[in-house]
Amino acid sequence: MASGNSYLRYNLKNNTFYTAILRKYSKKITMIKIFVFHECLYSNFVSKKLVYS
Repeated sequence: MASGNSYLRYNLKNNTFYTAILRKYSKKITMIKIFVFHECLYSNFVSKKLVYS
């Protein structure tokens, strides 16, 4: 059980580290996600238009 607790504590430490990084880059990541999403939507829209025209 002690090993489980230390594992949990280790994970929590890592999680705070990763959340700090994620928070730092979340805005950039969100922008990239939105950009990619819109690119995909746009390409789908264009391909459908080409198919149905």
